[in-house]
Amino acid sequence: MKQAIFLYKPDYEPIPRKGARSLNLIRLNPGRNLIQGKDLDILKKHPSYSWLKKHGALEEIVEKESVAEIDEGVSEIKIKRLTVSSAEKIIKFTYDAQVLDNWLTQETKGGGGRPGVLNAINRQKDDLKKGKLGEPVSLNILE
Repeated sequence: MKQAIFLYKPDYEPIPRKGARSLNLIRLNPGRNLIQGKDLDILKKHPSYSWLKKHGALEEIVEKESVAEIDEGVSEIKIKRLTVSSAEKIIKFTYDAQVLDNWLTQETKGGGGRPGVLNAINRQKDDLKKGKLGEPVSLNILE
């Protein structure tokens, strides 16, 4: 079954929004989304899909290994399977402290861990504790 992980960043919309968005009844929640099967084809054919990707509101994240190995839900993403760059992007848009704790455990299991990923997780956890939900985004919709 085809599947992909997408980051939806509503702050990058022409009129920034806070919540979810639907494209052909496919719900995109802020942050990470796992889209599978026919929904993936439907999403990619939506007229707004290319615009959202071009302006950074929707970003497809690719794993080091096959996306087919993703477990049941997006909260089950194996953080060690992602490149450091992909992991940092997903972490920045993850607002669930329990998921961040699980990823921290995964990353440090067996000793060590990638410094960029560890820093991103700890930074996001600190921001959540302080009530920050991401950095302000400067938009220029006339580009």
